[in-house]
Amino acid sequence: MRRSLRQILRLATAPRVVRRAAGMALIVGHVIAVINHGDAIWHGTMDAPQWAKVAVTFLVPYTVSTVSSVLAVLERNVPRDTMGDMDANAKTHPTRLGL
Repeated sequence: MRRSLRQILRLATAPRVVRRAAGMALIVGHVIAVINHGDAIWHGTMDAPQWAKVAVTFLVPYTVSTVSSVLAVLERNVPRDTMGDMDANAKTHPTRLGL
């Protein structure tokens, strides 16, 4: 079952997916930013490259949440009788998820 890039992008930019991913990015991104850069932020020694890294820190949970949501929607639309085969094949062939 092949999915088109257009369908995947439509799912990834759906308002519910974007809201969920943004919420996760705000929560998890802050936690990771404080863990990785808290001392420099606290002491006011952050420079431009470090702030760029903080921005990327927020993109990671956003991306993970978006991909997870898209895969969940795609998996939900797969007939139940093929789920066992899909799960077994996905362990060695991730492209068999229908993407």
